[in-house]
Amino acid sequence: MTQRPAAGRAGTTIALRFSDGTGIWRKTAAEIAGSISGLVQSGQCLWVASDQTASVERLTADDADRPGEYAEHRSYRLGDFVTLPHTGDKADTEIDLEGIDLQWLSPGTGYLWLVGSHSKARKRVDEDDRPGKALDKLQTVTLDENRCVLLRIPVIVGAERLPNLVPSCPDPADAAMTITAGRLTELATVIAQDEHLGPFAGLPGKDNGLDIEGLAVTGDRIYLGLRGPVLRSWACVLEIGVESAGGLTTGRALKLRRNPDPLRKHFLDLGGLGVRDLIVDGDDLVVLAGPTMVLDGPTRLLRWPGGAKADAANLVRSGELELIYELAYGNGNDHPEGIATISGADGVRVVVAYDSPAPERLQRGGDQVLTDVFPWP
Repeated sequence: MTQRPAAGRAGTTIALRFSDGTGIWRKTAAEIAGSISGLVQSGQCLWVASDQTASVERLTADDADRPGEYAEHRSYRLGDFVTLPHTGDKADTEIDLEGIDLQWLSPGTGYLWLVGSHSKARKRVDEDDRPGKALDKLQTVTLDENRCVLLRIPVIVGAERLPNLVPSCPDPADAAMTITAGRLTELATVIAQDEHLGPFAGLPGKDNGLDIEGLAVTGDRIYLGLRGPVLRSWACVLEIGVESAGGLTTGRALKLRRNPDPLRKHFLDLGGLGVRDLIVDGDDLVVLAGPTMVLDGPTRLLRWPGGAKADAANLVRSGELELIYELAYGNGNDHPEGIATISGADGVRVVVAYDSPAPERLQRGGDQVLTDVFPWP
């Protein structure tokens, strides 16, 4: 890969502060702060995804030009906008959100996109488990249907100049039409039939099985970065399109567009790493690459020139990728998990949020977490 000056840990931080709310569906502020999986800027706000919730969080900057903190937490229950696979008592089972992006259709109207991991889970062995119980856990694999969704929810900017999620709103391209929250659920089935990825669909995500962890949207293209599987050092970025497929109890169903195939696969040589997040930067795709397994290891921010406008499936060799930053990681903690670019008085910068944040990142009893901020080259 093409080398650029790399940095270890950023010298600037921005705090994200969450607050507890009412309702059985709400996680505590500390649980959200410790499980951030993705974020995207929306004016003076940040939308934040957590892999422990069935909601999406909105935080507002203390200073829109030079934010030092995002707070004023508002949580949006996703089941209020679109019917989730689980209903009744299980409706708020975590979605394992792993990717988030914002697509503007006009200056004040757009879509917030969210994707679940689509991954199966193997039970975790605890320190005090007896051998028999540990072995039983290691053979137990489950799949929660709420994880197998791609969601798009309309966003409008109100009189207070803050973005809000709504079930539907007028289409900015045609005021006589409406845009409506939607849900795609067929992706896991299609991936399971794929010649490259299908053999891994039955494996848990943490075992190099199917695990979606990146999402980026531009025009009618939706890019999904796979943490796993990694095929002999090659990571995969899926490109899909969606269209309406009829109504749900709440919102609309979506289906994959087939033109002619539902999946376009781009394989990137990330040196054995998987994709942890994606963002579009002009015609390029920026990739956060990190270990596919549960371990400490290299994490890199890479640029794939032209990746956001590719017209065919790609095999992208390491020499075609540009290294932006070699990111620091901790010992059993501080694994870079989500990235977002933010714009302000200091220009464009990139914010990095961490999975399993180190204790020194957590403040105010755990409901506030520090992200790192890097210059955007």
